Amino acid sequence: RCMMKMSREQMASALISLGYEVSRQWKFKLRDESTPSALVNIDGTVHDYGNGWHGDLISLLQEYHNSFKDFKAAKEEAERLSGVEVKIDFTKFEKETTKKSDGPLPDSFMIPHRVEAQHNRQNYLHELKLLFQGDYDGKKELACKWERILEIAKKYDIGFNKKSGRLIMPMKNTNGETITFWKYKKLGASFITEDGKEIKHRKVLYTKGRSRPPFAITDVVEYAKDPSTPVLITEGEKDAMVALANGQRAVCIGGAGASKNINEQYLHLFKGLKVIIAGDFDKAGVAFNQNLLQLLKPIAKSVTVLRWEQKAKQDGFKLHPKFDLADYFTWKNNFANRR
Repeated sequence: RCMMKMSREQMASALISLGYEVSRQWKFKLRDESTPSALVNIDGTVHDYGNGWHGDLISLLQEYHNSFKDFKAAKEEAERLSGVEVKIDFTKFEKETTKKSDGPLPDSFMIPHRVEAQHNRQNYLHELKLLFQGDYDGKKELACKWERILEIAKKYDIGFNKKSGRLIMPMKNTNGETITFWKYKKLGASFITEDGKEIKHRKVLYTKGRSRPPFAITDVVEYAKDPSTPVLITEGEKDAMVALANGQRAVCIGGAGASKNINEQYLHLFKGLKVIIAGDFDKAGVAFNQNLLQLLKPIAKSVTVLRWEQKAKQDGFKLHPKFDLADYFTWKNNFANRR
């Protein structure tokens, strides 16, 4: 069928009428969750970053509202909502922004963060420990040897920001130029702004307004020299670092949204390689796996999706929701021999 045409403002107004809270950045929560997972696009469609779904108002009603599973009912409701008068002042919403900058950032930016990592050594090492920690059967342990953690931190230039208490790492493109910064703090408290809005802690942040290159993408150039050894592709930087610390070849593409829209300049690097896609054990991980599988099948020599249920049955470990590579290596290095 043809896509239902709506303006961005009409779609946002319809969503608000349905009970969603659309932020000034055009983002909203499609389900019961702590942070927004969906965006109203400039063309009036909606994209769900949680599972990669994309569609118009009719499709959204069918997908996310049980009372409108029938196409006719969904179409009638969508037409009704599209005709509702827009009473919201959308001039206060953020308009379409210019393309994110890809220009290199100066290497000097990392100097104070390297210094802070030494001056605040205890806090820095504590955050590193939390970064490389996994969870297995309710127990939290390091997912690799401590000496390997220090080697990875040195290789990828992980520093420390004293003010925020976050680890900070440059994210580089294939030329070795810093494009953005990854900022990580596993544990943190929410806070209330002056206007009473609650801001919840986010483990991972990136430099605002900058593109996000895949983590360790420069390593893929080296991997091509030995195409016989598989390369793990992970959702997050943490899983990639844990895999690297355990002697695996790994690169992080990003979550479901990033895997669906990976830049062409990075895709060609996987030509002729054996790839294992290792999304997390959850709905978003499934979307991540499927997105990359479709993109890489025509390029890589072979593409395998890591099936956690099969892996758990084969190796004999327990799964839990959102189980990931860090949890797997935590089991392998701390619990596997206790069976």
